[in-house]
Amino acid sequence: MTELRARGRHRAPVIQRRCVGYFIDCEPDTRVSGNPVGGTFLSRLALIGVLLFAAFPAHAQPPNRQQQKCSNALGRAGAGLARTLGKELERCVAGLDVAAADSFADLEACMGADTKGLLDAARSRVEAAALRCHDLPDFEPASSGAVQAALSLDVLPWRAMLGPQLAGAESAGMQRCRRTGVRAMARLLSAMFVHVSRCVRTGAADGSIESAAGVADCVASLPSANRPVALGRRFSTRIARDCVGDVSSQSLPGSCADTSPDALGSCLDAAVRCSLCRGVVSGYGLDLVCSDVDAACQAAVPTGCPVATLLRVRAGTDSTGVASATSIAAGWTGHAHARDVPAGSVLPLELDCSGATPPCGVCAVTGVATDTAFFGPPRPVNDGGTPFCLSAELDRDVTGTLDVETGAVELTLHTTERRYGGISPLQPCPVCVGTCALRPSATCETDADCADSTGPCTLDGPSDGSRDGVCTGGAGHGLACDVHGIDATWGSTSLDCLPSPGDRLAGSSYALTLSTSSTSLPFVVPCDFDGTALCPCGVCTGDPFVPCAGDATCEALGLGTCTAQGVASWALPNSCADQTCRPLPNEAGLGLCDAGPTDRYCDGVTRADGTGFLPCASNGDCIAVDPAFGNCTLTEARSCFTDSIEVTGFADPIDPVLVGTTCVAPVGAAGYDAALGLPGPMRVVLDVQRTDIF
Repeated sequence: MTELRARGRHRAPVIQRRCVGYFIDCEPDTRVSGNPVGGTFLSRLALIGVLLFAAFPAHAQPPNRQQQKCSNALGRAGAGLARTLGKELERCVAGLDVAAADSFADLEACMGADTKGLLDAARSRVEAAALRCHDLPDFEPASSGAVQAALSLDVLPWRAMLGPQLAGAESAGMQRCRRTGVRAMARLLSAMFVHVSRCVRTGAADGSIESAAGVADCVASLPSANRPVALGRRFSTRIARDCVGDVSSQSLPGSCADTSPDALGSCLDAAVRCSLCRGVVSGYGLDLVCSDVDAACQAAVPTGCPVATLLRVRAGTDSTGVASATSIAAGWTGHAHARDVPAGSVLPLELDCSGATPPCGVCAVTGVATDTAFFGPPRPVNDGGTPFCLSAELDRDVTGTLDVETGAVELTLHTTERRYGGISPLQPCPVCVGTCALRPSATCETDADCADSTGPCTLDGPSDGSRDGVCTGGAGHGLACDVHGIDATWGSTSLDCLPSPGDRLAGSSYALTLSTSSTSLPFVVPCDFDGTALCPCGVCTGDPFVPCAGDATCEALGLGTCTAQGVASWALPNSCADQTCRPLPNEAGLGLCDAGPTDRYCDGVTRADGTGFLPCASNGDCIAVDPAFGNCTLTEARSCFTDSIEVTGFADPIDPVLVGTTCVAPVGAAGYDAALGLPGPMRVVLDVQRTDIF
């Protein structure tokens, strides 16, 4: 069974002569990304730590002179990158404060944009140092999971300081407090990193450190390290000066928010110090408990069990070029095997944990943690050239389990997918757009949309609770909106911008189990016109709108047996000319029709990933719709499901990958059902970021 993981994610860092983990262009099988979308400042800094400490084998002789020289060069370059990241962090936070209404996701986007090219220059220096290393010894961490734990734990300082999201600072006092706190965090972490890496290099050179276990002594020395301690005292004084009264809790609404201004600096100092400690310890499997070395570490982590968790969907390609695993494929014809999923869509879940303190173990999922009845915002799709807007409504509470420590998840959703006619081929769903700063009545999606120097374009911060956008199209046209998902192809969608009721078409209902373990959908239903083939899905003979994967489903409901004869036509295993689907190596359950058919598309309008969505037979078909749609030159082999749809997720406390398979019934519209291949299977893969609420 193929194990599915996000491309380039959840792997141990690989250090080669021409590839240094996250910071240069690596081959797909060696690239590493951090935990949140685009990689946070801290995850990148932790990866520098892996890069530098990796020069010392876990159980080997001390490095030779050439290896020491290599390590020193990497150390200096890595320290420079750490300082640059800190400066960029300060600059981005200052910019968000000026905007006054931005979210944590926007901070990530700012860090990934690197508008001045400083990060690229610093990464290039790391690459240059690595290229000079011809004798870098192999290093194997305790396990790939241990490395991932290290990269996950490093988000603790963010939570300690900023909380799950970063709202805009509304006053000059709040801005001053936040900038002082962020500057303190960035510079403290850089200083602590430099201290530990220098300690490791010095110990390796003089023979006092002969293995990765010696790193423990360097980590344990952090509370008494001269420069970090001096910086901590200096910033504690400044924080006490700049964060007076309620300003601190509003500017830095994390787990340190309840401390007094005098103690806030110490709390943040402990959070940074302990995060670095836990990351190094976890990544190297060191026999060291950070709270034993530094009592403040115990206070820097949540002491209870979560009452809720947020699963935020990653989709498309992040700022580092790493593609998410998120995808949805439905129907047996292959026309709906590249459906877009808006990035940033959030599923908030209520938890019931039996224990009051960690380890929390397996908690019950008791429902959705908000009053929303939707499974994410509307999803724009273009199936076979026809635009639709899909709205997934939850028919009942979500149930399941979540293992807090391991990250194993299993959820059961009962969903009705409402289908609405698309507004246009290029705008299937209503979108939530921004406004021009100097002409708020003018809407925009980019600065270029603001003519006559009326810009820049001010966009809404995703899921920040502030409706700073404007709905374009649909039932809420012209109303204020908060972005709830960003589709790289079709724009930003929102639960405030729903489709018009008059555009509603027939929909379908289904039950879906999402899990971090394995799921499969075998081909057991006789199909084709004479029943000689086998398909994964059919409908019950007693109700042609109830999907089934075998007779047992229908018999349990008293609806007869399972047949592949749908409302419009018989189901088939796939639409391949020879009925043979060649499996794709990195897409479990999916394949291509080598024998055809080959689909052709207009080349003037494509999805964000470069694939086509407007089918054509000749150039005239594209020009007839709009001359800007180009010519009929894009060709793609037809997608198909393999004869057994098997897919495996990935359990992780921060970055789980959830997978699910199910059967979808026909909607009753003969043309639509025949085009998509309904009844038919659906394969869902959601690469998500988990954030617990305490």
